[in-house]
Amino acid sequence: MYNRQLGNNALVLGALVGLVFGCVNLLFTWLYPLDEDTPAALLQFYGPMFAVWAIASFRTARRNGRLLSGVATGMAVAFATFCIFDLLVILRVNLFLNELTDRADWQQMMMQSRTSGIESHRLS
Repeated sequence: MYNRQLGNNALVLGALVGLVFGCVNLLFTWLYPLDEDTPAALLQFYGPMFAVWAIASFRTARRNGRLLSGVATGMAVAFATFCIFDLLVILRVNLFLNELTDRADWQQMMMQSRTSGIESHRLS
């Protein structure tokens, strides 16, 4: 039903995609730390990532002739992508915390939390 070799390739592809997008995220944060996360910027960043997942799924389903293989491949690629990507996002926040707190969206969130009376962001 699910080819083990295919799963390994999907995980490697996902790890590479996560590494590339995580490094790009670090690079853009270093170059433009105060850029806002507008819908257009998010689409430009995440759109190609989702396209890689879709292409990997389509190619597997087309090659095997089974939709389930394509779905499993897409899920494996996405899982591996976000495992690596999340680690690099944590690194990004720790490396650029001082710069990120100067962003307008961060300042707005802090103002809203002060006026709402929330004492900890861990609760929200």
